[in-house]
Amino acid sequence: SSEGSGEGNNDDDCVTFRWITAGHSASAGHGNMFNQTYTASVQAAASSFFDVLGIDFIAKSRAAGGTNSGPEHSMCMDAIYGTDIDVLWWDFGMTDGGDDWLHYLWGNRVALHPTMPIMLNFDEGRNNRGSIRNDLVADGLSAFTLSGLQNLRKIFPDSKNNPDANQLPRAVAYYMCGGHHENDDVCGEHKWDTARYCPKGAKFQTSWHNGWKDHLFIGRLAAVFLFEHLADALKELDTATAAALRRRVEEEDFESTMIPSISQEYLNYLKSMERADQTAFAQSSIHKGPVNMGVKDGFERLGESGFQKFLRNKSFCRPADLPSQARYLSLATRGNESGVHIGLGVYAGFDKGYDFKKLPPPKPSDDDTPPLLTRFDGEGNRNNPCYGDHFAIDFKDVFLVRSGDKWMTDIIPNEAELETLEGSQDAGVSREGMFLICTRWCDWGRCGFGHVGLDGVGNTTTILIDGQEAKVAIKVNDRCYVMGNKDGSTKFGPGGKSGRRRGQYEVKYRVNKEGGNLLMSAIAVI
Repeated sequence: SSEGSGEGNNDDDCVTFRWITAGHSASAGHGNMFNQTYTASVQAAASSFFDVLGIDFIAKSRAAGGTNSGPEHSMCMDAIYGTDIDVLWWDFGMTDGGDDWLHYLWGNRVALHPTMPIMLNFDEGRNNRGSIRNDLVADGLSAFTLSGLQNLRKIFPDSKNNPDANQLPRAVAYYMCGGHHENDDVCGEHKWDTARYCPKGAKFQTSWHNGWKDHLFIGRLAAVFLFEHLADALKELDTATAAALRRRVEEEDFESTMIPSISQEYLNYLKSMERADQTAFAQSSIHKGPVNMGVKDGFERLGESGFQKFLRNKSFCRPADLPSQARYLSLATRGNESGVHIGLGVYAGFDKGYDFKKLPPPKPSDDDTPPLLTRFDGEGNRNNPCYGDHFAIDFKDVFLVRSGDKWMTDIIPNEAELETLEGSQDAGVSREGMFLICTRWCDWGRCGFGHVGLDGVGNTTTILIDGQEAKVAIKVNDRCYVMGNKDGSTKFGPGGKSGRRRGQYEVKYRVNKEGGNLLMSAIAVI
């Protein structure tokens, strides 16, 4: 599959099992070194028993600070997390908060993902989310929840007022104090292990970010979950094989009875069953409860039918933020600098875009210039061992449209994106040409850099989609907007004009405010 590109594996027969971490800053490991995250912990533990079966276990982090689960990440699932996933870990509880409709949107998009992965939830919070998952499981989604972690943590010895705490194993000593993990007591003094990497100190070491011991614990616990289910699968395979052989003999059914085995034939059989499950899910009824929440919280102007399109329509997305699989394969820039996977979701050699301090001069006479892939963190930060490959890989990059460039033009999706992403989510779903554009995450609402936003579409900003002007931007949340045309419709047609392939659109942007800039984090077509 396309996922194999850059993973350092040239064996076409190699079997892989992919774990993808999705979540917010704590999930991304902020405050720790990147090799101390629970993604690293599950990789180290799970790879040992997958290796015994000849399966290459690959864990990648796609978590990013300050992000919630949707609508950007939900609608950009293939592009951000990849098209080949076995387990997709959800850890957005802190940022999704009480917006339970986001969880329903996420679950629907997981079920429509091309490999229909297991939705594994690190969720000790709201019961409403559990009810939502139960409804989705009844419709065919595979979902599990790791809960009760606080009770498991209390099994560890308490280090507070313990004269022998220093004799405990390093990962156990000063983990629990007074019944709480990594708190501000003596355990808080031992929460981080970054000084040997970063003598001057590391960023983001806050009370709401897990320390390295808790990351280790969560990752090991997730690995135990995988081991138990892998062992159960092997037992089930053995039992099913014996039962199928008996059925062949007793019923003399030698043609239709599939004999379970570790073979490509049986794998294809299981995949056909999975495709049938996905088709059934796509045709299942939509649950009114979370839909009503979604309409109330973010889709008032789009209504129930608009939200349903987000739930079930096919979605293509071009994300700018890191980390994302599409960025690492450099799809937005036509795949000219495809990256190489180093490990844990860290890539090297991909197109990192322009440093915003070193942008090329505007080209007002060239309407064909696409928006500029731009990074704001600076090349120095990304190469620094304390804030680069070894510390964090999540960055809020953008596609930049400058007023000085006049018109900027792009084709969405381009040929590289069509080849890699377009074949996904084909189980009875479709696209209608609805455009969702999300702008840069602005910490505490401060974007700077002359950001004009999308509230001024038709005034400070002009956007043409296959020649139709977007007259209004319908706000879905603080950053994401659905484009509407002059007829009040959100449909911009099937694409494919001027000889382009069906589903391809020419999108033209212009910032009319002098000195203004449009900072886009993602463009999705639904």
